[in-house]
Amino acid sequence: MAILKKIYDLTQQKREIEKQLKELWAVVEAQEILEEGKYSVKIREDQVRHVIPAQFLSVYGQEMFNKVASIQLRDATREIPVEKLEEAGCIDYTPRIVRMVEYRNIKIKAKAV
Repeated sequence: MAILKKIYDLTQQKREIEKQLKELWAVVEAQEILEEGKYSVKIREDQVRHVIPAQFLSVYGQEMFNKVASIQLRDATREIPVEKLEEAGCIDYTPRIVRMVEYRNIKIKAKAV
């Protein structure tokens, strides 16, 4: 099997599996299924740490805040339209490499002679 075809196929399978999992978890939650035969749902709550910006600023000052701060674009655009952020020069573009394999179904038509 060709390597690129295998990557493409696995990527498509992964998308379908993720979609199915999302749908199944929705059913589990809606029907409040906690056990089924020898299977049971385990729920764990993890603590997600984050810095409180105002507290960090008051303790470490503006210079350190500016040095380490970053704002997610989706967070900023909740308050300010992306067009205004671009006009103000607040958005920086950094290139990133995205790898994917596309299937191109190229059909070659025979020319009539």
